[in-house]
Amino acid sequence: MPGIDLGGVRLLAIVPKLWPTVGTGNQRTTAMVTGFVAAGAQVTAYVPEPRKARPPYPGELQDVEVRVRRSRLAAVSDRGMYGPIVLGVQDRFVDFSRAVLAEARRAPRPDAIFVSSAPFSAFVTAATLAADLGVPLLGDLRDAWSQHPFNRILGPIHHRLEEGRERRALVRATALSAPIPEIFDTLVQPFHGHTRVIEHGCDAEAIRTGVGPPRPLQPGQPLLLVYAGMRYGALTEEEFVRTFAELDAPEPVTLRLVGCPQPAVETPPGLTIEVVDQVPHAELLRHYDEAHALLNFISSEGLQPVVRSKFEEYKATGRPVLAMAPAGSRLHAVTSEHAGGYAVAPGDPAGLAAALGEIRRSAAARIDHRPGRTARSFADVGREASELLAIALGPSGAPSSGR
Repeated sequence: MPGIDLGGVRLLAIVPKLWPTVGTGNQRTTAMVTGFVAAGAQVTAYVPEPRKARPPYPGELQDVEVRVRRSRLAAVSDRGMYGPIVLGVQDRFVDFSRAVLAEARRAPRPDAIFVSSAPFSAFVTAATLAADLGVPLLGDLRDAWSQHPFNRILGPIHHRLEEGRERRALVRATALSAPIPEIFDTLVQPFHGHTRVIEHGCDAEAIRTGVGPPRPLQPGQPLLLVYAGMRYGALTEEEFVRTFAELDAPEPVTLRLVGCPQPAVETPPGLTIEVVDQVPHAELLRHYDEAHALLNFISSEGLQPVVRSKFEEYKATGRPVLAMAPAGSRLHAVTSEHAGGYAVAPGDPAGLAAALGEIRRSAAARIDHRPGRTARSFADVGREASELLAIALGPSGAPSSGR
């Protein structure tokens, strides 16, 4: 669908993860919103007040009317898992949502509503507003909803309540996007509107600028594996460490966890773990530049069929990518199909030994895998979101005249 024209369309976006844009997953939302603007839409975006001091306003949002609204309950919800459990919601935007509803109902009527978030209350707010105003709703489901492991952890009553919220919200949606098709498969009931898988992207230009050719691996030098991103629940490096511990006389490996507060497990002989807390993206590129390979893994409980948003960044660096993922999983498949990608099932020491050997040979030869890979950009994400919004608006796509 070339040449999408959203000129004159007034879009109201409820996007808790728009700004601050911390993490590649949040940048997905920013890419969608800026894609709408590039196609000609006028976007008003509601975001909650950042928990900490506001970082510099990103230049890519200069053409978006960003309205920051305070969330008084944020301090409660931020107290580990206990805040969300006490409040009965999974995120920190419940009173932010009330403020947005009240304000948006008084404002001129938009042509459509857009929401990109872990579903929960921000999505319910967007669905409620779209129904009140009688306009299309485009929803970007960044995660599963009621089938997310978090909901099951909170017990069967909470799970049933979330299933009800999911049904009521999605029946009001006109179109849905998600980064992987499995998210659509987890919905309580099939969605009969328009759907599109919009995979994650990355800032390919920044990576080309900030990450140079592979550095040489000297004889006897530890192989440096870098993992970038948060870890939570059963999403840890534990399976890699356990499998590594079964290797016979392993050559030395350093695993650097960037964005992680502490290692989850003790290290076996031959493995050193370095921990680096969250860093600005420019500094993350330095860690990519130093890496001989990049590590990916999914939940050790197999509950989340995800491919993390950092995967496109990993591909764009040209470094080998090692994934700890069960055979048959999406991460195992997409890693294996890319040049310099090695997928190993947890508990397969022979497979891990073979993969580490290939990575060492690649690092010693300073092989850059970029020519054999195609990495998606944030511009791809924005263009595809604009295409789906045009579909949601219908054949006419005519802007409203206000109310």
